[in-house]
Amino acid sequence: MHAKDQIGGPGVWNFPAAGTGEVNFDAIFAALDEVGFDGPVSVEIEFTGEPWPPLAEVEAAAKSAHDFLRKFVPA
Repeated sequence: MHAKDQIGGPGVWNFPAAGTGEVNFDAIFAALDEVGFDGPVSVEIEFTGEPWPPLAEVEAAAKSAHDFLRKFVPA
């Protein structure tokens, strides 16, 4: 599964770290649990496009997304 958050709705290029936008991950992962999904989850963060933020901000966003999504995916 590919996990990606978003702010602003269709046509808005704003893809922050998972857990900081408007996507209801609680509902998504509840539905996945219902059907027994146990596959991998990849994460994408695109921010608002170019110019990209400094590397330290990208790394912090990746850690934030990982920490947020980890609660949904057992080790």
